[in-house]
Amino acid sequence: MPLHLYYVADYFYPEILGGAELSDQVVISYLKSRLGEDKVKVRLVKSAEFKYDELISGSVVIVSNFANLSESQKDKLANKGIPYLILERDAKFVITRNLALYRNFKAPLQDIVNKLFYSNAEKVFGLTAKHTELIQSHLNINNLKNLGSTHFSKQQIKILKENIKQEEERRKKGIVAIVRGKRSNVAEYYCRKNNKKYEVIEKQDYENFISKLSEYSELVFMSHHFESFCRLIVEAKILGLRVITDDRSGVSYEDWFSQNSGLALARQIEIRTQDSLETILKEIKKCYS
Repeated sequence: MPLHLYYVADYFYPEILGGAELSDQVVISYLKSRLGEDKVKVRLVKSAEFKYDELISGSVVIVSNFANLSESQKDKLANKGIPYLILERDAKFVITRNLALYRNFKAPLQDIVNKLFYSNAEKVFGLTAKHTELIQSHLNINNLKNLGSTHFSKQQIKILKENIKQEEERRKKGIVAIVRGKRSNVAEYYCRKNNKKYEVIEKQDYENFISKLSEYSELVFMSHHFESFCRLIVEAKILGLRVITDDRSGVSYEDWFSQNSGLALARQIEIRTQDSLETILKEIKKCYS
């Protein structure tokens, strides 16, 4: 009989096409391929439907986004003994989930939540050095590890590479891309204030989105919260766009991001994705041993 790994998240791809869901899909596919369904069965559970009492003995749980996970289920995970790991994707350790609301991204003590849930996990993963630093500054836990990247599939990296264009080949020279979403109105205001011509791109399937994004010369992105990583600005820089952003993206603090672009940055993402996946797998295997 195989062991069981429960992968818990609020939503799964393609139900939602967000960065967390895209990244989770990469992690899930990797774990299924490396663990082997005959040895470890990977079960996907939406956080709102998670029931600790239904877990099979000897299981391991990996928790991604858990905004819909009830307090009672969090308490059971934290206290009942089945090992679990947390793949932190934003800031669910503060009540607002938005570190950008606080000066220097530091929330007051009364806004910190879920500390026991984080403290009792076998491992808590941050996505970048800055993100991990912010987790630690709020929780002061000893089970924290920086993964160094979010996760891109081989197919996504292939699509990015295929859409890299030289500046002179761009069909919309001097036109800024803005991606529809929260605070895209702020990016639009920035462009109007600075006399930049812009177009707003709607969210769509990955291949069409990257193809569309590659047509532009610049990306303006202003986040509504602190991004643990920020796939969008990485994708834009791989495609060769000049990126104009704020200080709210974890990846923007990384030297490897600031020092690379195009194919070199794509290669960094390939390496860091693989290293990150191997780190997660290693910690999961520890839980079974």
